[in-house]
Amino acid sequence: TPLRPRDGISAYSIFLHLKRNYNIFVTPNGGDLRDRLFRVGHIGNLSIDDTKVLIQALHEMSKEGLI
Repeated sequence: TPLRPRDGISAYSIFLHLKRNYNIFVTPNGGDLRDRLFRVGHIGNLSIDDTKVLIQALHEMSKEGLI
């Protein structure tokens, strides 16, 4: 599922922040879409709790003004 950050925030910077600070791995895009979209997996061994962890991390990033 692709997600597009609002307000010109780099999707790649979100990917890096989630990876480095939360050990959460979303899928970055390459090429022209690198800074415009990232993808959240929905195939594989993912649970509702995994999704909740991602949502909480995104909320924290929002409170910090990162997204």
